[in-house]
Amino acid sequence: MRKAARTVKPNARTGERHTWKDRERRRKEEGQRMLAEALIVEGAYQKGYADAMADMRKKKEQRRQREQAKKARRWYFIKQKACGLAMLAITVLAVWATEGDITIAFITVPLGLTCIFSKEMLIMNDYYFTTKERKKNHDTDFRIVRRDR
Repeated sequence: MRKAARTVKPNARTGERHTWKDRERRRKEEGQRMLAEALIVEGAYQKGYADAMADMRKKKEQRRQREQAKKARRWYFIKQKACGLAMLAITVLAVWATEGDITIAFITVPLGLTCIFSKEMLIMNDYYFTTKERKKNHDTDFRIVRRDR
């Protein structure tokens, strides 16, 4: 008796007999399953990559905002120190203009030195009104009173 041309030998582990068509069908199904898994993995990879990029952009923006706030604060205190120096210069000029009368110095010298050496915010400008430090130290929000902002 002759065997069919499309049968294969029994499977060594299970002892089952499979036809050639079954094997081809299983290969196609396995290929499709692997392709579907690859697409799922690729989709997950793309989602993860997009999330990582979004996190990176968010952190970059936060770092930029922090640096910008730091720079604004530094410039505020530079301006405050410059105002203190200007106050001392005005004192010298006023004493010279009044030919030695130092009455003005009782107000301007302590004010100028305070502006130069203080770490508190003393000069009122836009930065002063927008900082959290102002709200934390003093409960009054003067933007409501000023009405021009």
